[in-house]
Amino acid sequence: MISIVGQSYVFRPWWTRRTWDLVRDASRVWTKATYPQDGSHVHCEITFAQIGAGENVTAYMSDRAWITSEAYERFIRRDEFHCRE
Repeated sequence: MISIVGQSYVFRPWWTRRTWDLVRDASRVWTKATYPQDGSHVHCEITFAQIGAGENVTAYMSDRAWITSEAYERFIRRDEFHCRE
């Protein structure tokens, strides 16, 4: 779809409010960690990909939030959406 000046369009983000808050918070410290290999898993707060149970074992965590290494690189380190400025 090509946007035209003056025309309205619908924006449907796939990020939740919590996701935006996690990504935009430049004071948040993300630490590379290994998810416990106890058969459990969580989902990345940004991409919703599975972390643990054999997938994305190495990820980043801050407080109790986990994100995949790919999400960290794209949205925290490289700030692809320019929302951490």
